[in-house]
Amino acid sequence: MRTEYQPGLDGLRAVAVALVLVFHSDLGWLPGGFLGVSVFFTLSGFLITSLLLTEIESSGGVDLRGFWERRVRRLVPAALITIIGVCIASVWLSTPVEQSRLRGDAVAAVLYVSNWRSIVADLSYEEIFSSESPLIHLWSLAIEEQMYVIIPLLVVAATMFAHARRVLGFVAVALAAVSSLISVFIVDGDRLYYGTDARAAEVLIGVVAAVLIGPRVMSGGLSLRAGISWVPVLAVVGVVALSRYSTTNSTWVYAGLLPAFALVSLICVIGAITRGPLRTALSARPLVAVGKLSYGLYVFHWPIFTWVDEGRLGFGGVALFAVRLGATAVVTGLSYVLIEQPIRARRMLASRRSLVMGVGAMSLIAVIAPLAVLDSVSGQPSTQVRVLSTAPSTVPMSDPMSDPMSDPMTDPTTMAAPSRILVIGDSTAENVARALAEIETLGVISAGVLGCPLVATREVFDRPRASQESSYCPDNVEIVRTHAPDIDLVLIVGGVANQWAYTSSTGVRVEPGSQDYRRDLDELMDEFFSVLAPWAVPIIVLDNPVTRPDDGVLGDEPEAHSAWRMQIEHWDEEWETVARITIDDALAPPDSPEGRSQRPDGVHLAETFAAELARTRLVPDIESMYGDWMRRLTDIGCRVSTGTKTVFDLEACRTR
Repeated sequence: MRTEYQPGLDGLRAVAVALVLVFHSDLGWLPGGFLGVSVFFTLSGFLITSLLLTEIESSGGVDLRGFWERRVRRLVPAALITIIGVCIASVWLSTPVEQSRLRGDAVAAVLYVSNWRSIVADLSYEEIFSSESPLIHLWSLAIEEQMYVIIPLLVVAATMFAHARRVLGFVAVALAAVSSLISVFIVDGDRLYYGTDARAAEVLIGVVAAVLIGPRVMSGGLSLRAGISWVPVLAVVGVVALSRYSTTNSTWVYAGLLPAFALVSLICVIGAITRGPLRTALSARPLVAVGKLSYGLYVFHWPIFTWVDEGRLGFGGVALFAVRLGATAVVTGLSYVLIEQPIRARRMLASRRSLVMGVGAMSLIAVIAPLAVLDSVSGQPSTQVRVLSTAPSTVPMSDPMSDPMSDPMTDPTTMAAPSRILVIGDSTAENVARALAEIETLGVISAGVLGCPLVATREVFDRPRASQESSYCPDNVEIVRTHAPDIDLVLIVGGVANQWAYTSSTGVRVEPGSQDYRRDLDELMDEFFSVLAPWAVPIIVLDNPVTRPDDGVLGDEPEAHSAWRMQIEHWDEEWETVARITIDDALAPPDSPEGRSQRPDGVHLAETFAAELARTRLVPDIESMYGDWMRRLTDIGCRVSTGTKTVFDLEACRTR
C-alpha cells in the first residue's frame, strides 16, 4: 500500500500555525490560539504512525535509522539555526538577566528537553518581569521529538507479536489513558502544560487512529458519507471557536480535557485527508503553501515577535503584527530555500555520515556559543541596602541642638522639605529610588528588593500555578531601625509584591484583603513608628498604580489591587504621621502606546521617564505638603520637643 501526498494536511498545518501566530500577536483576537500546538501533536502522532505502518506493510519491517534520519533532516536544521541566531542576537537585544536565563534555554533546546526545563526552572522575580525567553516556544518541539523516539520503538516492539497492529493499538490506548489520568490529577499548571507524560495523550490519540484507519486513509482509499461529510468542517470551526473564547487560564485546559480536545483535532485530521468539503477547502493553494512552511514559521516567529516589539518600532496593533509576520515570512522562506530543502533533498549533507557531522557541529556551536558569549548573573536578588546619593548637609532635621538658637518646633528650617529619604518596598521601590537619586539635592537610600512584600513571608504566590520562595527578603523593621537617625522621611513604594497572596512566617497562607492581611500590615506600621517616633521621621506611601494585565504574573487583578489601595488609605486615616501620594494621573493607561513607553514591562517605570517624573511630580508633591504637614503635627501635639530633640508622641499621632 502506497502513501499518497495529502495537500489537505498542509492546509490543516496552515490553520494550526495561524492560530499560534495570532495568539502571540498581542492583539487578543485568539487568546486560546495555543491550541494550535495541540492540533500539531495529534496530527504528528497520526502521520508518523501511518507512515511506519505503511512501511511495515510494504517491506515487512521498519528502518529506524532511516526514519530518524528523515526526521533529523526535516526538523533539526531550522531549530539549530534558530538557537544559534537567538544566542548571537541576544548579545545586543537582551538584558543580562535574559541572557543568563537563555544560556540554559539554549542547551535544553539543543537536547530537546525544553519542556522539562520549563517545569523545573525556578524563575526569579526579576526573570518573570523580563521579556519571555526567545526559545521558550521550543518546548513543543521537545515533546514531539521525544515522541518521535518512543513511537517508532513501540511500533517495532509490536512487530514482534503475531497481531502487531492490534498489539500496538492496545498499548497506545493504555498509554493514552494513563497520560489522560496524569493530566487530570496533576495540580501544578506548568507540570500539566509542559510535561511529556501529561501531553502524550494528544499524540497517542493520533497513534490509535492511525492503527485503525491510517494507511487506508493516507492512500486515498476512504471517503466520508454525505451525511457526515460536514462534521470535520464543524470540528475546525470548533477549534477556532475554542481558540477565540478560551485562555491559558481556562478551567477546562487545566482540568485534564486537552486529550478530549485531541479528539476534535483528530476529526479535523481525518477530514483533511478524506474526500469531502473540508479537504477541498484545506487543499487551496495558499493554505498548502503556508502549510509547507508551517514548521519554519513556528520555529522562527517567536524570537522575531519577542524582539520586534512596540518599544523598538514605536507602534503596535495590526501594523506591528504585519511587520512581525513579514519578517517571519522572509526568514522562514530564506531558511527553507537555502538550508532546509537542500538538506532534506540531500543536495547538502547528502550522506548519513556528513549529516551526523554537520548536525553535530551545529549542535556543538549552539551549546558553546551561549555559554561563551552570553552574560551570567545570579538568580538571587540583591538584598543589599544601597546609598544611591548623598544630599548636601546643612542642619540635620532630627538634631536641632547643633544650632542652640533654633527652635525645632517653630523654626522654618526645621520644617523644610526632606533631603534624606529611605525608600523601602519591592523592585518598584528600587525603580523609584534610582529616579529620586538623579536629583542633586536629595540623599537617597534604597532598600527595595525584587519580589519582596513589606511584611515577612516564607513564599509569595506570584504566578497562577506556582509560588516564589521569599525568605531571602530583608527585615524592613530592622532596615528602618538602622537608618532612622540619618533620614528625614521613609518612602514606602509598594508594587505588586504587596498584592500577592503569601505564606506568613508562621506558615499561614494569607490572601490580599483578608483579615490576616490587614492585621499583618497594621502591625508592621505600628512597629515602624515605634522605631521612628524617637526621631520624628514620618512615612509617605506612594500609591501603586494599575499595572498591565499579565497572564504569567499575579498582582494585577482588580481585587488584589483594591485590597492594597484600601490598606494604604487605612494607614492614611489611622496615622497622622502617614501621608499618601499618587501618580496615577501622570501615567497613561498601561496598555496604551504611551503607557508602554512609560512602563515597558507594564509595572516598572522606564529609566528616563522615571527621572523626569521624580523631578517634575514626586519631589514637588512631597515638598509642597511637607512643611504644612509638620506644622500640623506640631499643632495637634503629635510632633513634640523634649528639649534636646524632636520626637513623635505615638498616642497623639493616632487619629482614633
